[in-house]
Amino acid sequence: MNLQMPKLADVGILCLALIYQYAQAQFAVQEIADGVYLHYGVHEQISIHNRGDISNIGFIVGDEFVAVIDTGGSRGVGESLRREIENITNLPVRYVILTHAHPDHIFGVSAFDSAMTEIVGHKNLNNSLIQRGEFYRDRFINEGFSERDLELLPQKIIVESELKLDLGNRQLNLIAVKTSHTDNDLLVLDESTKTIWTGDLLFRQRVPVIDGDVLGWLKSMEMLSVYDVNLIVPGHGLVATSWTEALADQKRYLEKLISEVRELLSAQGSIQQAVKTIAKDERDYWLLFDDHHGQNVSRVYTQLEWE
Repeated sequence: MNLQMPKLADVGILCLALIYQYAQAQFAVQEIADGVYLHYGVHEQISIHNRGDISNIGFIVGDEFVAVIDTGGSRGVGESLRREIENITNLPVRYVILTHAHPDHIFGVSAFDSAMTEIVGHKNLNNSLIQRGEFYRDRFINEGFSERDLELLPQKIIVESELKLDLGNRQLNLIAVKTSHTDNDLLVLDESTKTIWTGDLLFRQRVPVIDGDVLGWLKSMEMLSVYDVNLIVPGHGLVATSWTEALADQKRYLEKLISEVRELLSAQGSIQQAVKTIAKDERDYWLLFDDHHGQNVSRVYTQLEWE
C-alpha cells in the first residue's frame, strides 16, 4: 500500500486534515455547516479491522426529519452513525440516501430499518445491487464480516432525474447523474447551507476508482461546477470550499489517463504496456495508488480502444 501523503496546499486544508485524523481515531461526526454532519472514512482498503468504514458518510437535520447520506460499509458502521444522530437530535430518520451502489457506502443501511425510514437512490441503484450484491457479500465475508453485517433494505424512492425532499423548512435537491463513476451516481444538495454531497463523483487524496465511463465522468465534473455551493463533500477525502479546489487533482488524473491511453492506442500498444506505463507520475499525488491505478488504466484502455 502506498502511504505517501498528497501535497496539501494551505493552512485551512491542514486544519481540515487534523479534523480528519481525529475522526479516524474514533467514530466521530463534525458539524461542517448548520445542521450538516460529516463522518470521514479512513483511507484504507476494506477490512474487518476498519469495519468497512472507508467512505464519507453523514446526515442533515431539518425541523421535522433527518436525512442520512450513505451508511458506511457494514451494519456496525451504520449503528455508530445512528447513535451519533440520536446524541444530536430526537427527530426521526425519514430518508436514507445512497449516493451509489458500492459496498463501502451501502452496507450500513440495515441499521436504519424502521417503518418511518425510506431508502432513496438513483433509478439504476437497485439493478446494480441485483447484479453485484452477492459478489460484494462474498468479498466481505471473505474479509471476516458476518451475514448480519451485510444486510440490505429495499429501495423505496427512485430518483429518475431530480427529486426534492423536505426535512421541515429544509429542502434537499437530489440529482441523478448519467454514467460517470458508476451508472447510478446521485448528488445531494442541501439548499439551506449550499452544501453538496457528491458521493464518489469526487475523490480527494485517495485515488479515484473508475467503474463506469471515464469520458462521462469528465462531462459530469463539468456539470458539477455550475452549482453555486459553499461546501463540497466528496465520497472520500477532505471537504472543499470551491470547485476549482475540489476538482483539480481528479480532473488532471482522468485527463492524463485518457490522453496517454489514446497515444498508446495510436501506437498500437497493448493493455499490458498501458498498465506498466500510463500516468505513473501520478503516484505521488494519491493514496492507495498501487491498489487501484492498474485497474483504472485497464478500464480506460478497454473503453477507448473502441472509439
